[in-house]
Amino acid sequence: MMEKRKRYRIADAEIEIAFTENYTEIICRDYEVKAEGKPDFVIEVTDEEVEREKKKSEPGASKGIIESLAIYRKLCEKILDRNCVLFHCSAVAVLRQTLSQALTFLMMSLTVSRRCWSFFMSRSMVLRE
Repeated sequence: MMEKRKRYRIADAEIEIAFTENYTEIICRDYEVKAEGKPDFVIEVTDEEVEREKKKSEPGASKGIIESLAIYRKLCEKILDRNCVLFHCSAVAVLRQTLSQALTFLMMSLTVSRRCWSFFMSRSMVLRE
């Protein structure tokens, strides 16, 4: 399949994503922006990265889903360079209690942790509900 490249605004960054399957285009359509100038960064995945993701995925997952997971994994790694952290909503839903406990622990720790919590909360945003 032929490679496509599109621009998306995610977590206040303009990102160019290269993909071959239509699934990524469909799930990212609400974030698409007109390409102007140089993107903040580019996400490209290799066949090897998609293959590694396939080994971690549920049996029978489509190539589009597997490619999108590889893209998402790379996006989560790259967005750290912008002092951002992305959480997949299903991970937050599953881990809500664990995350809640971890954040409560941070709140109960030193003043530095309280400053970190304040910093985190003032810069967090919901991308899609």
